[in-house]
Amino acid sequence: MGLNVDRTLKAAKKLEALNKLSEAVALYRNILDVYPKNQRAITALKKVRHAANYPLSLPDSDGAVLKLLTSLFSQEKYQNIIELRAQIANQYPESAPLFNIIGSAFARLGAFDVAVTTFLYALERDPKNVNVHNNLGESYGRLGNYQAALTSFRNATDLDPQFSKAFYNMANTFFALGDTAAAIDIYKKSIALKPEFAPASNNLGAAYLKAGQISEAFESFARALRLNPQHEEAFANLYNLSIQCPWQRREFLKLRKRAQPFSGIKARILALIDAYIHEASASVEAELSALKLAERRNAFNALSAADQIFCSAYYKLIQALVAQNKGFLSNKPDGSETRLIYHLGESHCLSFAHLKLRLEGQMYKVQPMISFGTKVFHLSDSAQRPFSEILRAQLRHLPKRSKVMLSFGEIDCRLHEGFLAVADARDIELKDLIAETVAGYLRFVGGLAVEMQHQIFILNVPAPLHSSKSSAAENASVANIVHLFNQSLAYHVHQSDMGLVDMHKFTSDSEGFSNRGFHCDESHLDGRALQEIERRLTRDCAGANPV
Repeated sequence: MGLNVDRTLKAAKKLEALNKLSEAVALYRNILDVYPKNQRAITALKKVRHAANYPLSLPDSDGAVLKLLTSLFSQEKYQNIIELRAQIANQYPESAPLFNIIGSAFARLGAFDVAVTTFLYALERDPKNVNVHNNLGESYGRLGNYQAALTSFRNATDLDPQFSKAFYNMANTFFALGDTAAAIDIYKKSIALKPEFAPASNNLGAAYLKAGQISEAFESFARALRLNPQHEEAFANLYNLSIQCPWQRREFLKLRKRAQPFSGIKARILALIDAYIHEASASVEAELSALKLAERRNAFNALSAADQIFCSAYYKLIQALVAQNKGFLSNKPDGSETRLIYHLGESHCLSFAHLKLRLEGQMYKVQPMISFGTKVFHLSDSAQRPFSEILRAQLRHLPKRSKVMLSFGEIDCRLHEGFLAVADARDIELKDLIAETVAGYLRFVGGLAVEMQHQIFILNVPAPLHSSKSSAAENASVANIVHLFNQSLAYHVHQSDMGLVDMHKFTSDSEGFSNRGFHCDESHLDGRALQEIERRLTRDCAGANPV
């Protein structure tokens, strides 16, 4: 395995923070042995050698030292601060403010364990220093010690009930612990104390979303963006939610006009999905072109792991659908009125976007409505509120008596993402877990069908591709999960007033794997499947009467 430059640089920086300069030098030399022209390693090596040869000296008063450290911190010269630690410990050992800045420098360099030790030392000198308590809590949080973090933030807010930042950090910690109700309550306290602080409104939006309070989440994200039009995370959160909740689209577009134009990968992927859903072909082509350039520059690699998966998946999917579905989109209108049939689901709802089918003698265009990452498991479990509440809102915002296709379940049937992992964790038979989950899912959507008088068609999971990356046993396991899921789906749908479209039947070969006649990638179908769907909808329509 080759040398990982980013990881080695990070390790060297941490050694610098611990004042282990010779060990840091050795790591920089390791990089340069393999990559002699690596500028980051060359620059860092020069800096650490300079620091070793020309150590900084302290001014002659603690006030002047505090001013120096504050200036260095504002310039992000954290290593320079740490170089002064030994001199400060010798000359000003009782100065809590100085050790607070040193601890903060360690934290900025990722040495959170050393930061904790330094903050504790400072608190021994000044137990009532609220900034040290807050900073200690932040470092505990970065180490995953959330209970200790909460204690530190409570100490800070007990000492200063107006300390908005400590309330904000406390709310973040409750959110990380999964206590959404407490997080919401404390974010509100932080905002009441400092209403202009945009990150608190953004994070309140995330907490509302997790609690399934969709309107409140949208308004909180919007408030954050109004407060700071350059807040990229708030923009992405708001855009993501507006794509899933198109009735909020008009308000989002107003805010987007006032916000700074964002051109990062995540923003472009959201713009691509948005344009594809709204049939804005010129915008789709423009975003794909920009993303191709970004891909050549390896810009996707700078994303977090979760964003890399999300962005790469949608980029590749829409590329494939644009290429494959062009012929189907070029059909000329036949003069008859075209109505909408809605296709709700996770990424699979994009497969037939804006294509046409004939049902009961009437032409319909497929209008996608997406809910990102939603599993059948999410819709069967009342605790999974963000997903179920988004789908509930989507179905309620459609015109009454709409025709609706639902595509959920493919993610649940994947090898490492759904039923198999849950069955192992809960020590439950796979067949029983699937039956329980499917029954809960259909109760949920069936109740909404009754409420809105929609005509619901459940699309089951297509035959999976036989993966060359998986073993024979793993491929067989996936095929079996899909079989059990579809079997349970058929049983429960036939007990209801909803219709079932058997996607597996026409996509499967004799062994239960994809016949490769309808897939555009490893998971998704494309427009070639629509004729088969039309045939099955026409045949089965009587079984999916309005309820």
